[in-house]
Amino acid sequence: MLPMRIAIHSPQGNCSYATVEEMPEGMLKGFAAWMLYTGNRCITLQDTIIAIEGGMEDQALPALYQSDS
Repeated sequence: MLPMRIAIHSPQGNCSYATVEEMPEGMLKGFAAWMLYTGNRCITLQDTIIAIEGGMEDQALPALYQSDS
């Protein structure tokens, strides 16, 4: 499986990050974290695309794996 990569494509340019923690604070970081939490792979926000490429399984939030007991 390919390693996960968060790709941002916008009119200002393209960039990518290996983890959400590497991203600068802001709305795009919040959307990327939400995408990992919900399992979404791609979202378009006006003229910007956030795409999660490669494996997401290792990046899931720990809270998803906590039991209710």
